[in-house]
Amino acid sequence: MTAAIEATERFYAARDLPAIFAMSGAARPYGLDDTLAARGYQIVDPTLVMARDLPVPPDGTELSGSPATVAWKAENGVHRPR
Repeated sequence: MTAAIEATERFYAARDLPAIFAMSGAARPYGLDDTLAARGYQIVDPTLVMARDLPVPPDGTELSGSPATVAWKAENGVHRPR
């Protein structure tokens, strides 16, 4: 875990940017939050993740052509307007 954190810090430092980690309660590996705190990182803005099922996208929403989206469209009878 330390090597991954250090690699992230180097990546951002090379771009003159601060390393910022965004995590939710499901962050893995376990203990990442404590490890970052021990390195001096502080919570700035808590992350809140919310989800809900959407049977069809709102009218006018453009969906990407990713394989997952194409499969979702096919399963839900959504066709791109011509």
